[in-house]
Formats: sequence, C-alpha cells, structure tokens
Amino acid sequence: MNKGKPYEDTACKYLTQRGYEILFRNWHSKFGEIDIVALKGKKLVIAEVKGSQKGFPLWRVDCKKVKKIYLTYLSLLETYPELEGFEVVFLTLTVSKKRVKEIKIVLDDCINHLQ
Repeated sequence: MNKGKPYEDTACKYLTQRGYEILFRNWHSKFGEIDIVALKGKKLVIAEVKGSQKGFPLWRVDCKKVKKIYLTYLSLLETYPELEGFEVVFLTLTVSKKRVKEIKIVLDDCINHLQ
C-alpha cells in the first residue's frame, strides 16, 4: 500500500482544478520517482508531494532528494522527448488537512552543491 496516495490524490485534484492535465503519477527511473508530472499549455510541472498530519513535510525535501528528482526528470525526457521545450517548473506540493501549498524548488543551489 502506498501511504502517500491520499496526499497525491489531493495534489492531483488541486492541479486539475487549476487546469493541469496529469500526464504521469509515480513515474520511475533508475534514479528515483516523480510523484506527479502535469501539463498546462506550455508549462510542465514536476511535483514532489509531501503530506503530514503534523510537522513540516517540506523538511523532507533536501538537496539529495532534489538531485534525484532532477535526474529522474532527465530520464523522463529521454523516454518522452516530446516533453522537451516546455517551461518546466519543479514544485513541492505540501498537503495537510486537504490543503495544498505550492513551493517552487530552486534547482541551481542543490544541483551545484552536489556536483
């Protein structure tokens, strides 16, 4: 059982209500997993979903996790080259009590830090 599924369901509903089409959920590569890949116009969202009944779920997204997400995204592009050329936004969607908050992931700091 995927204990994160209810949070991912809520995050997908949040994105679809804002006009996004969910392309993939739980997309895997040898590098890791992307929770949600969504598209709206020319904007491609790569989303990491974190949920919690208590505490701060965002604290579980560190630079190591961001690098895995980025490498998995590059693998996604190798598999689906038609997704190249979109404006890409990396987000953490935190879900608590059916509320969703968007937090942009800043790749530069993490990717440079881990090279």
